[in-house]
Amino acid sequence: MRGWNPRSWAETTSRDRFAELTRWEHDTLDPKHGIAYGLEYTYSLGVGELADYEPFFATSYLRVPDDRAAATLGVAVGEPIIYFPRRAYDMWNRRYLILPFDFEGWLDLSRSAAPFLFQTRQVNPDPAGFEGPEGT
Repeated sequence: MRGWNPRSWAETTSRDRFAELTRWEHDTLDPKHGIAYGLEYTYSLGVGELADYEPFFATSYLRVPDDRAAATLGVAVGEPIIYFPRRAYDMWNRRYLILPFDFEGWLDLSRSAAPFLFQTRQVNPDPAGFEGPEGT
């Protein structure tokens, strides 16, 4: 996924934004902070980025093709979404992908993860924590 940070940062100011950004990047393993923990990266933006991978993982617009996909995404058939080439990621044989949970629609280049919803499951945070009146 493209780099991203909390949406609220665009709506509020902070004197400590640089420190917040640094903590955010470290705590979310971006960019490549997980190497010290033995995590391997297939693709990452930033100083360790391999330019040859960019076209392979590039996004495009795709229209939702059928009723099943539309129902899963909560949109109408034929509606455009940002599409990541899921097969490109499958070829890398990665076991985990770290993806944003709050996607803010399917047209946001930094947060859309529609192709990754199929045959996946959310492990953290626990989806049950978002149910009920206190779940928001």
